[in-house]
Amino acid sequence: MENRKGKKPQNKKTNSMLKGAGRDLLKVISKLIDKLKQQALVFIRSYFLMGLVALIPLIVCFWLISTVFSWISGLSMPYTLPIVQLFFQGRWVYPIVQLISFVVSIGIISFVGYFTTKLVGQKFLAWIEASISKLPVLSSVYNASKKFLGFLTSKEKTSAFKQAVLVPYPRPGVYSIAFLTGERFIRGEKFYSVFMPTMPNVTTGFMLLYKESDMIMDLNLSVDEAFQFALSVGVVISNPELTKMQSGVPKDADVSE
Repeated sequence: MENRKGKKPQNKKTNSMLKGAGRDLLKVISKLIDKLKQQALVFIRSYFLMGLVALIPLIVCFWLISTVFSWISGLSMPYTLPIVQLFFQGRWVYPIVQLISFVVSIGIISFVGYFTTKLVGQKFLAWIEASISKLPVLSSVYNASKKFLGFLTSKEKTSAFKQAVLVPYPRPGVYSIAFLTGERFIRGEKFYSVFMPTMPNVTTGFMLLYKESDMIMDLNLSVDEAFQFALSVGVVISNPELTKMQSGVPKDADVSE
């Protein structure tokens, strides 16, 4: 009985020591976790974000090249793939055929371009255009796409955009970059036609009509600078006028790309 009574205080002392050591260990672990969190944040800010900044432009370029390559090779691949598969089989056939199709498509497109520069080719193209013009819907699509592609391939394509403007889109108080393309009179009122590109594909967008009073036109911003601002989603601001917003945009208004 005496031995049992003597052991109870010793057990309590041991338990209290273990609890104290456990609390100290938890404090050390908590400090270690906090330190790891801080180091992780520093790592993300210093290296991960810089890596994204370096990789995202490369990824976008790779995606664009891959998309163009797939589209061009897809023009002749339905014809080249069955021919090659008559002689060869295997997983390696597809990428080889895709490369062959790309070269074949480039050759065909180049030949068509060369053919249309000759008199016979021009007459043949004029005959096709005359035939398409007789079709109600296809004629509008063909003419619009031809004019737009002619604009994209022209060396002076920025001349089609008279100036950069800000338009209230998608709602009042929110402004988007757009490009003035012309003027229209509707019921005696003057409207400006603007092209508002969508990101990241600036070849697509919206054609909108605005009154002069609804737009902000005195940006003192060139078309090239506006394109850079839009393509970089507002990161690249080469003109200080855009940052000062001396054009009269309300301070509480948002400016979207």
